Amino acid sequence: MSVTESQHSNVAKLLKKWSEDNHTCPICKSTRWNCREIYMLSEMPKEGYRNSESIIPILPCTCRNCGYIVLFNAIQLEIIDTKGKRL
Repeated sequence: MSVTESQHSNVAKLLKKWSEDNHTCPICKSTRWNCREIYMLSEMPKEGYRNSESIIPILPCTCRNCGYIVLFNAIQLEIIDTKGKRL
């Protein structure tokens, strides 16, 4: 799911805070990040794949220089609600 214009303001706040805190990529020290899509992360049980209710919506932010990825919970960022609906 792509981040909408209204959701992008919350993502922009995150990136602004990162830049104020001098948050750099731990691999290459770049400060250029790309955060555009929301994905679902689910648990992989030891008995193998199955549909699961334990799904976490994530927003991966990728370093534009080296490709390092950091994951954020999209609910905590207030870009979707606990039912998976856009805010």
